[in-house]
Amino acid sequence: MAPASLAPSPQTAGWLRLTLRVGKGCAVITGITAGKLVDFGLKDSMNMGGCMAPAAADTIAQHLKDFGRKPSDYDVIFTGDLGTIGQHILLDLLSEQGIHMEKQHQDCGILIYDAETQDTHAGEAAAAALPRFSPPTFSPR
Repeated sequence: MAPASLAPSPQTAGWLRLTLRVGKGCAVITGITAGKLVDFGLKDSMNMGGCMAPAAADTIAQHLKDFGRKPSDYDVIFTGDLGTIGQHILLDLLSEQGIHMEKQHQDCGILIYDAETQDTHAGEAAAAALPRFSPPTFSPR
C-alpha cells in the first residue's frame, strides 16, 4: 500500500489527505479530504502535538463522514507527529464524537523516536512527512 499526503499551499492553507489503494503496480486515488485550521488557543510551543491534535481530529472525523467509513475499515490511520500528549488529545476528541480508533491509530513521531532514550518530552520531532491513511483493501484494475 502506498498512502500519500500533500503539503498545504498558500492558497488553501490546509492539508489534503489522500486515500490510495495499490494493486499490480498502480495506485488509485479513492478520496481526498481537505483539512482546515482548528485552533483551540494553545500557545505552548513545546507541545505542538497538542496544538495540532484538534485539526487532525477534525480532518479524520470529516474524512470518515465524507466517505461513509469507520476506523475499522482501515488497517492503520497515521498522524505525522502529534507525540504522546497530542495522540491522547486526538483520541479523546474523536471519542467525544463516537469515533474510536485506538486500535488503528499510529503516530509517526512515536513510532520513529524512542521517548525514553531520546528525551523527546511531549513531541517526537517532526516526522510529519510519513503517510496519513492506509486502506485495508486493494483496488481491482
